[in-house]
Amino acid sequence: MQLQVEWDNPEKTIIRITYTEKWTWSDFYEANTVAVEMMKNVDHTVHFLADFRQSRSLPIGGAITHARSALAALPENWGILVIVSTSVLIQRLVSIFRTAFTGRMSTKTYSVTSIEEAYRVIEQQESGTAG
Repeated sequence: MQLQVEWDNPEKTIIRITYTEKWTWSDFYEANTVAVEMMKNVDHTVHFLADFRQSRSLPIGGAITHARSALAALPENWGILVIVSTSVLIQRLVSIFRTAFTGRMSTKTYSVTSIEEAYRVIEQQESGTAG
């Protein structure tokens, strides 16, 4: 698997998935399966930090459909998904996703350009001040 999946903090409230330079949709689904298993072992809300800073491109075909399928497979204790990327393509895809899929999936998905900003969004979510 070309993606790294790990707990981002000792409290096990954030799972970080690090996307490498080259990855496939198969890697994506394998990482999602690992994350789901990690989430099943805790009984509190878990947020996702998807770190695309090392990724140079997306695999061909259906990014929005793949994202929707992966989010639909998450257990009830998932909090929010914060995507970290400076890629205009990824930022646009997140915007399209949020527009196309109104409701819970779209309102729980955020796009930021730095890890620090991602932590701020998660902190705001935890404190109830997220917008």
